Amino acid sequence: MRVNRFPNLQTGVRIRGATTLRISAVLGIQLSIFLLSACQSTVGTEKAAPATAVSDHPSLDSGTVAAARAASLTPNDRTLVVFTHPETFLDIRDRYAPSNEGESKILSDLRDYIALRAPLYLHKGDFLYVNFINIKLAGVYPVGSIGNLDRRTILDTTPPMFMFGWAVVDPSGKVVGNAWEKLEPNDFKDLYRSADPGDLLRYEKAVLDDWMRNKLST
Repeated sequence: MRVNRFPNLQTGVRIRGATTLRISAVLGIQLSIFLLSACQSTVGTEKAAPATAVSDHPSLDSGTVAAARAASLTPNDRTLVVFTHPETFLDIRDRYAPSNEGESKILSDLRDYIALRAPLYLHKGDFLYVNFINIKLAGVYPVGSIGNLDRRTILDTTPPMFMFGWAVVDPSGKVVGNAWEKLEPNDFKDLYRSADPGDLLRYEKAVLDDWMRNKLST
């Protein structure tokens, strides 16, 4: 540390004392940022279930799925993923000061991932429809001027959250499974091994993959 920041201190004892105080202050600021990030990321301490049913949404019947497939600009034989009013999603920021292009790419990456993985778990000929109505990516951005404002800090208390409706349709067009659910698993850090460790969306993809594996293969 540069001691000329303290011109009024003349003795080694005073310099060491000021250095100690400054280090303590920095540590205090960092601790405050950590605690504030944790507080912003969660409400309460109750652990969420891996998948929680969400009520007050219309049932996803075969007619709804058929209409969505007919209106899709990116037809796919096995999956259709839509994002309803993404501008209202809780947190899909690509950086502290988000860009529309970055947020759109995040949603596109999640859509492509589901399209890639879902057929591994679907029964032969089945089709998956997913309608996301809210998303919060894992982690929080640093508060204040300390830290990388363009990289999320991932804490145990900042799991990703997905709220969505889904339906599986068999080859005859019959809905064989559907629900509205919310995913916000506290064990999300234990699931990321199923995704690329260098992927910035590895936690989100791991949670979705775990859900598909457990829900679609039954």
